[in-house]
Amino acid sequence: MRLLLVYIRELYILSPFKFMVNILLMVVLGMLEGIGVLMIIPLLMVAGIIPGMQVTTGLTSWLNYFFQNIGLTLSLPLVLFLYTGIIFGQSWLKRSQSMLNYDIQQSFGVFLSARLFRAVAYADWQFLISKTKSDITHVIINELMRVNSGVNNFLQMISTGMITLIQIVIAVLIAPGLTCLVLVSALILFICLQNFVKKSRMMGQELSNLNRNLLFDLTEHLNGIKEIKSYGVELTQIQNFIKKRTMMKDNLVIFNKMQTRVGMLYKVGAAVFISLFLFSAIEVFKLNVGEFIVISVICARLWPRFSSLQMGLQNINSMLPAFQATKELENQCLAARE
Repeated sequence: MRLLLVYIRELYILSPFKFMVNILLMVVLGMLEGIGVLMIIPLLMVAGIIPGMQVTTGLTSWLNYFFQNIGLTLSLPLVLFLYTGIIFGQSWLKRSQSMLNYDIQQSFGVFLSARLFRAVAYADWQFLISKTKSDITHVIINELMRVNSGVNNFLQMISTGMITLIQIVIAVLIAPGLTCLVLVSALILFICLQNFVKKSRMMGQELSNLNRNLLFDLTEHLNGIKEIKSYGVELTQIQNFIKKRTMMKDNLVIFNKMQTRVGMLYKVGAAVFISLFLFSAIEVFKLNVGEFIVISVICARLWPRFSSLQMGLQNINSMLPAFQATKELENQCLAARE
């Protein structure tokens, strides 16, 4: 957790303004998506497009009262125009946020790599010769690339979390008891899958070690190519390289299996809990038609986001060993500065 907080702090220090604007865009996007879900069904009911519901109480009554006060007469064209406007605004902001995310990701990559290279450049030469060239190269190229890709996972996870939080608030306002049931179910599933998060951290560390060893072997092979040719040990070198590369493949395949297993478990869990949700909404909480439709749409969107949050957390934990390697090399170079 401490390493993750350091990672977040450095990402924020790079550009506080862009970071906060990004958070603000996430909040607005979450609100627009919530409004898009919340508005379409009640508006159709208020306009009389969906019959069978009296607008005497609840959200539908409030919307009817709101539009009467501003002097608008609801009709099908107006309903669709409002809905299209919300979707357009959401899509435009989503594009702006995606471009800002990419800019933050690339800027963070330049910031970390320049800072690390500066530390290496000013480090004492005796310290540098005590480290293998392949280890330093591995951190500057491979590990920093993994750290940089983790920015995208982290920002996407925050975005998903913001939208999820806002939709949970809306769901609580409509049906607090039913929403609490869904959240408790999701929390139980999340706790049961925490073992996968720990495994992803271990696999990320193993991947860092394999990358470092592979680059070391390749560098040593090229540096000693004359001796290798003289003694005719090319086959041994090839077999060793294939062995290391196969171990990397196995690591990535196992991580992929873990990711897909989590996705499968969330889908199965979603089927079970949504069945429980539908039964409770109809038989226990006795929701009216409008509330039932809105809360069903929101909860149907929440489950994929819970799964996305879980997978994002696994990806970030897999990246943290790479970030730790870059920080360790940087701190060692700073301590050995000339």
